[in-house]
Amino acid sequence: MYVKIPEDDFEQLNEYIRRMVYRAMAEGDGRSIAFRVDLMIQEGRCHVLPPVWSPTGERGVPEDDEDQPKCLVEVQETERQFLVTAELPGMREEEIRVWQEGSTLHIDAANGETQYRKQVELPRFDFQVDWMTFRHGILEVAFGPASEH
Repeated sequence: MYVKIPEDDFEQLNEYIRRMVYRAMAEGDGRSIAFRVDLMIQEGRCHVLPPVWSPTGERGVPEDDEDQPKCLVEVQETERQFLVTAELPGMREEEIRVWQEGSTLHIDAANGETQYRKQVELPRFDFQVDWMTFRHGILEVAFGPASEH
């Protein structure tokens, strides 16, 4: 069944992509940065999921800097899925970068006051991101089996 998506959803998506491009240009430090935008279409609305960033080249920033607050992370495993939950209090969605390299999930969040950096090793690497959400300072990333194509 075809449902028309409201025009303001597309305007919000356009503005979101514009902000992400400008942010990538400002933070790139001469490096290339790839980012992916995931959309969820639900109940006739278009929702943007948190961005997945993949900086190309060295980040040069240590994980879990001792001077910064710790990013509390929990990994839950079911038969067909891993769910990674990270507490990122004080962050906004556009301040969070998440990317996967093999079996490692990278979480990088920063604003003017707080910075979180965490690498989460997943037990198996034949999984890929199924979906992500960020609400009330909690990031959830679900991994399902990697597609076979």
